[in-house]
Amino acid sequence: PKATKRLLKAQGLKNKYLGFIVTTENYIDRQRAKMLKANPEEQENFDNYMSCISGKEAKDLQRRLVKDIGYLEEEFTKDYPGHSEKLLENLKLCRVILEQHFNELQSKEKHMTCIKPKNINVNELVDLQRSYQGQVSNYKYMNQFKLEENYFSHLIEHLKKSIV
Repeated sequence: PKATKRLLKAQGLKNKYLGFIVTTENYIDRQRAKMLKANPEEQENFDNYMSCISGKEAKDLQRRLVKDIGYLEEEFTKDYPGHSEKLLENLKLCRVILEQHFNELQSKEKHMTCIKPKNINVNELVDLQRSYQGQVSNYKYMNQFKLEENYFSHLIEHLKKSIV
């Protein structure tokens, strides 16, 4: 029952964040088009700036995703002893691979300074920047809940087999 509740919660939250992603993406597209219509000559600078901002935000959220996997490992160890060894091995491997991947990306990366485009309304740019940051966060949470959905589905299958 507890694993089923967690699965249903993860599925519901995954779908919620999927909805946020679609809504935010539409908003970002409209705002970007509006800003570039007023300043078409700034497109390259604008795109570089938003890419830089998104990249910096993504790094922080990647680290948080690795921590969240650790919390999921702790939950499985505490709440499902004897039923989750294979899942725990898989989660640990997933966490280690992600940590290595993120560390490699970080070591290859140059120190970046995000240069704001000229002639673009600062308030609109800040609003768009917050929307990008929110979107990166939406993706992080959606992926976290997808991961939980996957692992709780496997756990439930394992629990059903162990009862039979």
